[in-house]
Amino acid sequence: MITGKSLHNSNTVFVMQQGSFVVPENGEFSIIYTGAEAEGMHFIDDPAMQVKLLTVPKLGVTVTLDGGKLKIDDIKKRDFGENNIVKESIRAFNSLFPDKDIVGFGFNMDIYYRFDNAIPIELLTDNFVDKKLPGSREITDFGFQFSARNEKSGRFERYFFKIAAPLELIAHVNHHYTERSVPKEERLKELFAACYNETDEVIEALNF
Repeated sequence: MITGKSLHNSNTVFVMQQGSFVVPENGEFSIIYTGAEAEGMHFIDDPAMQVKLLTVPKLGVTVTLDGGKLKIDDIKKRDFGENNIVKESIRAFNSLFPDKDIVGFGFNMDIYYRFDNAIPIELLTDNFVDKKLPGSREITDFGFQFSARNEKSGRFERYFFKIAAPLELIAHVNHHYTERSVPKEERLKELFAACYNETDEVIEALNF
């Protein structure tokens, strides 16, 4: 049974149509945030890697344009309900790409789960690898992943699970939507919440 959970990392990603959008000038990043919000803000442009990165310490977010993907990360690792990632995602996108269509968007999260019953780590690893690995190697943790299509919502889901301790599991979760426009802020909040809350259903379906 799940006894606790917390969100440690989260981001929103908007996927642009390759070849159909104009890369914003560096100055356009600097005007997303002004006044007190812009204190300590810094910008990096790496043409070789095709990456533009804006760090906004006051708000605890980074805005990254990596090729055709705009990614907004919560660098303060705030828990669910405490971060502002959805609001800042909409703000950054509308500032850099007003009225621009996309080919998809999604969320990534690292969620830490705690249980009241121990996860049988040795039993799980025995199905995949010998207890004694060559070269005096010792297994320190174990993970597995799978992908799924959610027929109800139409989204694609990817899960990577790492058993960090007998009573703790880390879930890296990705939800991807193939919608052609950016949702309104309230709907994006609902989808972000679904990514966090509905992962419980998947956790409870794991056989261990």
